[in-house]
Amino acid sequence: MWPAGSAIPTRNITGSLNGPFSVFVTANGDVYVDNGYKGRVRKWTLNATTSVTVMYVSDVCYGLFVDMNNTIYCSQAHTNVVVASSLDGNANSSKIVAGNGSSGSTSNMLYFPMGIFVDINFNLYVADSDNNRIQFFKYGQMDGTTVVGEEASVSFALRNPTSIVLDANSDLFIVDSYNTRIVRSSSTGFRCVIGCTNAGGSNSDQLPYPWALAFDSYGNIFVSDYSKNQLLKFIFTTNSCEPSFNQPELCPTASWNLNAITFADNSTVGLFPRSIFIDINNTVYVVDRTHGFVQVWLDGNIIPTRNISGNFTSLNNLFVTINGDIYVDNNYPNGRIDKWSYNDTTSVTVMYVSARCDGLFVDMNNTIYCSQSETHIIVASSPDGNANSSTIVAGTGSSGSTSDMLDSPTGIFVDINFNLYVADSENDRIQFFKYGQMDGMTVAGVEAPVSFALSNPTSIVLDADNYLFIVDSNNNRIVRSDPTGFRCLVGCTDAGGSDSDQLRYPWALAFDSYGNIFVTDEYNNRIQKFIFQTNSCVHESWHIPSGII
Repeated sequence: MWPAGSAIPTRNITGSLNGPFSVFVTANGDVYVDNGYKGRVRKWTLNATTSVTVMYVSDVCYGLFVDMNNTIYCSQAHTNVVVASSLDGNANSSKIVAGNGSSGSTSNMLYFPMGIFVDINFNLYVADSDNNRIQFFKYGQMDGTTVVGEEASVSFALRNPTSIVLDANSDLFIVDSYNTRIVRSSSTGFRCVIGCTNAGGSNSDQLPYPWALAFDSYGNIFVSDYSKNQLLKFIFTTNSCEPSFNQPELCPTASWNLNAITFADNSTVGLFPRSIFIDINNTVYVVDRTHGFVQVWLDGNIIPTRNISGNFTSLNNLFVTINGDIYVDNNYPNGRIDKWSYNDTTSVTVMYVSARCDGLFVDMNNTIYCSQSETHIIVASSPDGNANSSTIVAGTGSSGSTSDMLDSPTGIFVDINFNLYVADSENDRIQFFKYGQMDGMTVAGVEAPVSFALSNPTSIVLDADNYLFIVDSNNNRIVRSDPTGFRCLVGCTDAGGSDSDQLRYPWALAFDSYGNIFVTDEYNNRIQKFIFQTNSCVHESWHIPSGII
């Protein structure tokens, strides 16, 4: 036992234990230990030096749980059942609550059940290991439902899961043992969170043979690794539930100095700059399409402090996640999206694409989206899948203007609810696709509920209040939505040009944490910075919406 903050154990519990497999501790400090090879479960009360038998069992308990009603559960893998007994009754009295004693895959059967979890409604979750699934048994029911596995309502392949834990939102965290990883559920499905290299190993980001997991009060995950005889601690990234980019909270009357500062010109960013990204630390990333690398400016620097280069021949777009991973469209002739992990000097391919990405986005579930203007679709790929595997999430593959079609889509944005916004460029509109839906709704353009003419929009960004900021490229301006409709913010001279208050075919925009707007002014070969006028809002503030675990 390790008290909080201690690096070495301060106590060990012994006493006639023979190969214990599982342990559970209740809120009052009572410690329950499987002593299945001796046919019993033992209990140590807080600070006691001796134990008592609380349950007799016929097999080792691969999983052990005590619910809020003082009922103890034992998962008996070799007999393919989960048994339960009241701690207020006779230790010899137990009953089967899941499984029928024979191995099988029907709804009332289990095959080598291991980890178990009982929720506050006394429903039972079982890591049905050799069936490669997680089974859910509603309280009092013997027929289970597959909630994770290839036969679940949302199919997700597991290999010998050994442990199941629920968080406060009833999202599942699973030790997917033979896939050497930890996976979790969310509102959009399942994804890998630890050991996502697709190979077991001894590196710090790998798991040779994980067995069980547990959370501490800070959200850190502890994993027991069976083959390496070690406990691993994975630190929760406290800002991982927030977006990696700035979303200012701006009043409807917010305005910017119409005369921009040139942040970078063609001597720094090359010709025809398009993609820009600014993270929450105000680090600026710009794709230098001329020289084939990514330029990086740390906050406050006026010259790049780093450039990222690789096997690039036609860079087009980039995105940076909260942990500092950099995703770049490395399309022609490579046809792929590459990722640089934070401070790495080499990249890995995370997604293969059939056309260049004129928009690139990574959502809160680490799903990668690529907007392919040449094929008139948006494709998405899970980080847990094969790099060759992607799904069309918007568009049909043919150009058109109906609700399910796109025409040369460019910039994209995914909100915290995983809804997709698309700059449907040749249709002169912004399309909104509710998560999981293929029929979009026009939210900006002449056919929107509030009609507003756009001409080849190329970029779409949302602020903290979900107002739209749009690069209206052929109109050489930036426009925004507000409670009354739409209005022009910068480049409102009705003519493109190279003066400080003009833009010439701008492509993308990004906010810094102060609310300033950076614009890639493509045909002027520069990056323009429009300063937010703090006095334009009486009670201005900025925030990035917080998420939950």
